[in-house]
Amino acid sequence: MTEIVPTAIIRPASAVLAASPTGALALPIPMVATVGDIPGLRPRRACGDGGEVPTANVDLVDALPPAEWSTVAAWLRAGKAVATRRARLNDTAAFLCWLKVELPDVGLLQVTEDHLTHYLQGVAS
Repeated sequence: MTEIVPTAIIRPASAVLAASPTGALALPIPMVATVGDIPGLRPRRACGDGGEVPTANVDLVDALPPAEWSTVAAWLRAGKAVATRRARLNDTAAFLCWLKVELPDVGLLQVTEDHLTHYLQGVAS
């Protein structure tokens, strides 16, 4: 099984490392602490606060385990246009809500093509 190792997006809590006796490089300084720090994805926490996306979507992604969060955050950040990042966040949040209800024991990185097909059939009906 291939392990996904995040390299571009690392949460602050996971950036703390003990000194390595082998001289390995330390993890980089975190680029974002929350997906809400990604340009165009600032959450609306209060009326008129200048937020750009629903708070629930940001909070849902931020609640993911570290490996899943890093993968989603890197994918969101890779979107060149703000509209692309917002659409990706909305789609991911909708899928995560469905996954939590329909398959609560399946993690995001365990999702298969069959799971996606089941989700798409539900969305289409």
